[in-house]
Amino acid sequence: MNKVKTIKINDYNHLVENLKKFGISPQETWDLVEKTKIQLNKKTRWKLEKYFHYLMIRINELGEVYKKNKFDPKINELKGIKHFEKIKKYLPKRVDSIRKLVNMPLYFHGFNYFEHGKKFDKRKEVKNLEKLIIDKRQDYWWNPVWFDMVSETYKSKNRISFALPGYKDLVKILR
Repeated sequence: MNKVKTIKINDYNHLVENLKKFGISPQETWDLVEKTKIQLNKKTRWKLEKYFHYLMIRINELGEVYKKNKFDPKINELKGIKHFEKIKKYLPKRVDSIRKLVNMPLYFHGFNYFEHGKKFDKRKEVKNLEKLIIDKRQDYWWNPVWFDMVSETYKSKNRISFALPGYKDLVKILR
């Protein structure tokens, strides 16, 4: 049995060259990578959407806390992760942020899109999302890279780039 030789790709330039040679578009390439390597199915996309919107609520709540406590020396003197840990104590409880999210029309529309045909139960959604957010098995999805990806789907001018320094710590604290 003869083995078929495959093309050996050495770097990204060589990869792009070969993709162009075979007429494979960037979108087609990404779709294949997403399907085979990243494996973002409908359920995972919905989970990432929920995490993203929860995180945006927490960031807004953080902004409110800063407005109320901007002259508090206990907060302003601290830097980096210690600053975030101190200010976290002033944030609303996680479950209150989750309730706020689940009560939004945006969440309801997302639920109907991703969970088509299922009955919407707010209490159950709050309970399940609360468990999911704190689950250590979800650490992989609580990465700024995923939040940037979800953010790109919204064509907002005021988009946050989670790739900036410090956002990984911020995401960890707001979780």
